[in-house]
Amino acid sequence: PQKAVFIAGGTGIAPIMSMLRSISEKKENGEFTFLYSVKDQGHIIYKKELDEIMKHNHSIKVIVTLTQAVEDSTWNGEKGRFSKDMFGRH
Repeated sequence: PQKAVFIAGGTGIAPIMSMLRSISEKKENGEFTFLYSVKDQGHIIYKKELDEIMKHNHSIKVIVTLTQAVEDSTWNGEKGRFSKDMFGRH
């Protein structure tokens, strides 16, 4: 099986989406992880499509980190900038 890690921030998601769509449509076998960094939940581009891709293709995992997450936010995901520790967890 193939393995790949994709990393992007903000609008840099555009070329990654093309690759994730292709992987999903072809039902590629493997482990594909996408680490995506944005300011806050309102800046997650393609959120619904990313959720659908993960729902229909379990070989794709999307990890979003918020760099400006508000402490009382409902966000349960990663917070802060990319780090060695974050990469190690995923």
